[in-house]
Amino acid sequence: MLFEKPEENILRIYEDNKIIEEGQMVLNRILRDNLGIGKVHLLLVDLDGSSEVRALGINAKVQLVEQMKAKLNSLLDSNYYLIDSGTRDEMFIVLPLTEEDEVVNFAEYVRSTIEKHQFQIKLDKNKKLNVHLTVSIGITAAPTFGTNAADLMFTAKEALNEAKKMKNRTVTINESIISSRNYKSYLSEGQITMLENLAEHTGRTTDSLILESIDRLFNKHKALWYWGVENWEYYKELKENTNETQKSI
Repeated sequence: MLFEKPEENILRIYEDNKIIEEGQMVLNRILRDNLGIGKVHLLLVDLDGSSEVRALGINAKVQLVEQMKAKLNSLLDSNYYLIDSGTRDEMFIVLPLTEEDEVVNFAEYVRSTIEKHQFQIKLDKNKKLNVHLTVSIGITAAPTFGTNAADLMFTAKEALNEAKKMKNRTVTINESIISSRNYKSYLSEGQITMLENLAEHTGRTTDSLILESIDRLFNKHKALWYWGVENWEYYKELKENTNETQKSI
């Protein structure tokens, strides 16, 4: 079993976030190409209970994520797109110009297929572990709940959070889910004004900006990611050393 050193964890998280940024660019391109024609739906698929595999070491988690990615790819139609998150087990599926009932049926198909699937984790040369996990899925749609990748991904996350309350569920975002959060109630009038100005300037919704701030504040992965960016020279040296080590192996 392979466990990460802190500096390896920071490096991996940095690379994961770069992959997510690249995924946002892909999603924005799909939105630009399709929103003038019809809706674009986005699914956020997240494994339930994967922390048990992560506890076995990063190598076990990477195996799990790669198998999940391969399985999801095998389920996609030719006009669907998979956007992964590197070594994280959250994956987005983009469904351009698809009717809502087809989207829900496809999400249920994904959920039931993963529920029946057996993941196989190789722990060492002689030991393998068979794992059965479920997924929770959040569904959102553009332009109703966002016209750019950042807004759409955060509304998908809101739907996923609702699905995660019971796990192994599919939830479609709606106005009642968004209004039930009532994030603005924690802000002063001045903060709300600043937020609205920022939203207008960036083309984002105020809700997704608040959600992004909360996500960055409480998600330890994001906290480490920003620590890594602030210490850019340290990261650069770390990456160079890692590359040299890999060349010598």
